[in-house]
Amino acid sequence: AWGERLEAAIRTGFDRLHLRGGLARWRDALPVAEQMAARLAGAGLPLAVHDDAELALHLKATTLHLSAAAAARVVSGGLPPPGVAIGLSVHADTDPEVARQLAPDYVLVGNVAETASHPGRPGIGWDGFRSIADCFDAPAYAIGGLGFGDATTAWQAGALGWASISAWFEPGGSSKPR
Repeated sequence: AWGERLEAAIRTGFDRLHLRGGLARWRDALPVAEQMAARLAGAGLPLAVHDDAELALHLKATTLHLSAAAAARVVSGGLPPPGVAIGLSVHADTDPEVARQLAPDYVLVGNVAETASHPGRPGIGWDGFRSIADCFDAPAYAIGGLGFGDATTAWQAGALGWASISAWFEPGGSSKPR
């Protein structure tokens, strides 16, 4: 099903894939990750890998995306791989000094709304998004509980775009803009 969902997302116009879970999670499905990376490269689309520099290098990802915890490790001595862009997840509780020292190429700010992937973490809303995004000299994308209907609101709030798992890939999620 991943292949079909990826093809539908490419046809619909998404502009990058963010592969989460790291090498430990993908080790048994590494051929699938390699196929996805090859398909994205063939379509001229970037691949971001979450928190795993080894997997990012293996898949020739264009971006290493870091959680706040991984960013703190990088700032304290673990260098990111050369030649890849750095993305950073930023939440209301992210240490802004660590984030600024990393000087990310972009930030994902959220969760804007409540989301099933982070139960119990309330959304920061669009004012919270703006407040956090304004702290960075980097493009900001909105994330968390968003779907196709949130695109205009995200842009009005100053986001370069929005990210979603469920809108593109979850069963029952729509792979077509509403």
